[in-house]
Amino acid sequence: MTKNIIYILIIIIIPYVLTEPLLQLLYSLFFSSDTYITHTLPFISVAKYFATAIVIILISNRYIHLTQLGKYVFPIMLTVCMIGFMISSLSFNTVSDAKLLKYRVILPFSYTWEDVDHVETKIYRDNAVARSKNVSRFTPLKVHIKYNIHFKNGASFNAWDNVDNVYELHNFVLDQHIDVQYNEMDLISFEQKYTSDFKNDMPKIKYIFYGINETK
Repeated sequence: MTKNIIYILIIIIIPYVLTEPLLQLLYSLFFSSDTYITHTLPFISVAKYFATAIVIILISNRYIHLTQLGKYVFPIMLTVCMIGFMISSLSFNTVSDAKLLKYRVILPFSYTWEDVDHVETKIYRDNAVARSKNVSRFTPLKVHIKYNIHFKNGASFNAWDNVDNVYELHNFVLDQHIDVQYNEMDLISFEQKYTSDFKNDMPKIKYIFYGINETK
């Protein structure tokens, strides 16, 4: 009995732990850095929950005797989770010097740089007051990084990938003379709060979020 429980827990943990890195690996094989400046998976963290839910539902169907109602609800729940996994795992944003793609399974959008209205850079931490009771107060608060590209039709997406790629993207944006709305926090406070997070990348970060180029 104990062995079965451990076995089931391992099976449930596997998709929760491996879904994100596997999806990132698969996408890295298809999207070459020579073709795209940045590539992001906005719903990748949601995909792992759907994958885990699918496994839990399948295990429940095997080990739990379902009532007549349960037999009716089971395929519905499984279908919903599979659709959710498909949508979340097949959604991505890519940026190149030729086009910007906001791909969603249901409604994909492709833009050119002429469609861009402005870019907004933003960085902030989670609110300490809203920290979950299950999380230690010594655990660093999560940093949220946004490089939002806004289009003339009102749509937008976050193009943040990593420091080096977005640094290249920011250079391209400035070369296109696109308006940039920089981070609102004053620079001194910003350096005090985020230098430990970015360390050697801080000059590039200041360029991206404040337009201060110290890398030359």
